[in-house]
Amino acid sequence: MSTMLPTGWRLLSLADGRQAIWSELTGRHLPVTDALLNSIRSPEPLPAAIEQRLDDLGREGDLLIDRVVCRSAHAMVLPDRQTLWHALPTERTAGGFSWRATPLTIEDVRVHLAANNSRTVLQVAQRTGISLQGVLDALMPFLRADQQAYQLRRTAPRSRDRSLHHLVAPARPAGPRRADQYDVHGATALGAWHEDGIADATTHFDNVETTFAHAFALPHPALDGEPYGARLYDHLVARDLVPRSATILEVGPGTGQLASDLLTADRGTDRPRVARYLRLDRSPVLLAAQADRAPQSEGFLGDATAPPFPDGSVDLLVSNEVIADLPAVPRSQRNDGPVSARIARYGLTTLSEGSLYNLGAWQLVEAGARLLKPGGAMVLTEFGDLDELPTETTHLDHPEVSIHFRHLALVAAGCGLQAQLEPVRDLLRVHTHTQWLSRASWEGIRALHRAEGAHLEARAWTARTVPRMTRVVGLVDVPITEDGPAPVLQRLWALVARKPLTAIC
Repeated sequence: MSTMLPTGWRLLSLADGRQAIWSELTGRHLPVTDALLNSIRSPEPLPAAIEQRLDDLGREGDLLIDRVVCRSAHAMVLPDRQTLWHALPTERTAGGFSWRATPLTIEDVRVHLAANNSRTVLQVAQRTGISLQGVLDALMPFLRADQQAYQLRRTAPRSRDRSLHHLVAPARPAGPRRADQYDVHGATALGAWHEDGIADATTHFDNVETTFAHAFALPHPALDGEPYGARLYDHLVARDLVPRSATILEVGPGTGQLASDLLTADRGTDRPRVARYLRLDRSPVLLAAQADRAPQSEGFLGDATAPPFPDGSVDLLVSNEVIADLPAVPRSQRNDGPVSARIARYGLTTLSEGSLYNLGAWQLVEAGARLLKPGGAMVLTEFGDLDELPTETTHLDHPEVSIHFRHLALVAAGCGLQAQLEPVRDLLRVHTHTQWLSRASWEGIRALHRAEGAHLEARAWTARTVPRMTRVVGLVDVPITEDGPAPVLQRLWALVARKPLTAIC
C-alpha cells in the first residue's frame, strides 16, 4: 500500500481531531477517516461514490477550465487599492481570524472581480480577455490551505450553500480569564470584572460582548424600521405590561440605549406611561454612560441578585441579555446548599454530573417577584434554550453561561408568578427573512477598519448599509437567522412573568 497521496493533495489536521485531504489544485477538501485514507492509498478500486468525491478534489493533469470560480466569504476584493483582503486560516484568535491585504496586479484585479461564484475559469478568461493560464495564475496562490480565498468547483454553489462561509482551521482558542471570575467552588463570579474590567462604555458592546439588542439599536427592516428598544416598548404596551404611571426597573442597562429608546417611545405618546425609570448596574463606567444617554432615568450601583429596592415598588422589571453574566454554580458536595434547596423547592430537574446551574438568574427572578407590585411583570431575555445544559462561552474574555429556560420558568412559577417562555423572535415579531452581513463579512470589514485605525460599531449592517473606507467587493448578506454581527436569533429566549395579586416568594 502506498503511503503517498497524489501530487497536489496534502493531509490536514482538523479542529475536531479528524483529518482532511486538501487539494491545492482546486482549493477543495474532503474530511477522511483512517479507513477511508487507507483505501485511497490502496491500489484497489474504490466505490463509485468515493471516486466521485475524490474527483471533485481534482488531480494533477485535470483540465480546470470548466470549473466554477468561487470566492470565500472570508475574502474581499479592494479594487481601488489593488488588494485582496482575506482571512488567514492558521491565525485564529478568540476574537476571530487575522486578516491580510495581499497585493494584486491590475490583471489580477480584473480576474478577481470577474469571479462571481457562477462563471467558470473559461468564462472569466473570456470576460477579462486574459489567457486561461493567466486566470489560473491569478487564482492559484489563493487555493492553498493557508489562504483558502477561492475554490474551483465542478458546479456552482446552491443559494443556501454555506460551505463558502467556513474555513478549514484550528479550533477557536478560548478567551483570557481573570482568576477572580470564578469563586473557590468553580462558580462564575463577575462582580469584580463588572466593577473594574469594563473600561470604555462606547466600544465595549462592539468589541467584547455584542448583544442582539445592541446590533439592532438602529432602525432595521427586521423590526419594521424600528430600533430594538422602540420595538420592545410597542410590544410591552400591546401586552399591557406598562401600566400608567409605571415604575420600570432595568437590570444591567448596558450603554443605556434601551432606557433611552423606551423613554423616547413613551414621550411620543399622548399620555406617557413611565413615571420613573430605574437603572441597576454593577459597572460604574456603564452607569455613567447610561446617565448621559438617558438623563431622565435614575442610576443605582448594585448587585442584580439582590436589588436594593423596596418590595412591591416596581411595575415592570426588564433585563435584556444580562442574566448569562450572573453566577452559574456547579453542584458539588462542597457547594450543594443554594442549588439543592432550590431544586427541591421548585421541582427542578437534576442535570448531569458536573453541569452548571443558573443560580444567579434564579436569584434575580426571586428578587424580582418580591419587587413587583401586584399585577406587575418581569421580562428577561438571554441566549439559551428550554432544556439546554447551561454552557460557558469560551471566546469572550469573561465567562457567560447559557440559560436553562425551563428551570427559570419553574422558579418564576414557584415564586407565584404566571410564567411564559417564548422565543425573542416571537416576542418582537421579528421578520426572520430579512438579512444582515454574514459573520465572515462582518469580521472582515471590522478588521479592515481596525487596520486603518478606525472603529466600526457592531450593528446589523448589510452589504449596502455598512460604512466602508474604500470600495469592497465580496461582502455577503445572509438571513438574520444565520451567523452575523451578533448572537443568532434562534438562541434568544424570553421569560415573561406576571405577578397576580396573591404572589409571594
